[in-house]
Amino acid sequence: MSERKEALQNLLVKVEVGAGIEYSAYKKAFPHPDDLEHEYGKTRDKARNAFMGSQDAVQALHDAVLSEYRWSLYEEDDGTFLCMVSLRSNVKIYEEEWAKTPSMARLKAIIKALIAQEGE
Repeated sequence: MSERKEALQNLLVKVEVGAGIEYSAYKKAFPHPDDLEHEYGKTRDKARNAFMGSQDAVQALHDAVLSEYRWSLYEEDDGTFLCMVSLRSNVKIYEEEWAKTPSMARLKAIIKALIAQEGE
């Protein structure tokens, strides 16, 4: 298993727990080549702000790391949210995730899609 995949899986677990995410967890999940450190730092901050509930940050994160994917968000009768992520050219659902807030559902779906991209 790649270090990035393991870092993304660890971040997903912490996001699902809902607390205790240190900045180093974001840094490991969104590593950077030396020449792009500034841009990747922004990506980590987007993920962190998405966790804190920012819809703008989760949209910016999606655009930065999954621009080729589309997303759909639904609110259920019980007040939970379902986010589905799929390739733009394919109607097959790639990842889906439930959460109590829209930003959390999207963040979790984004992380799961990135994990899937890392392969086995």
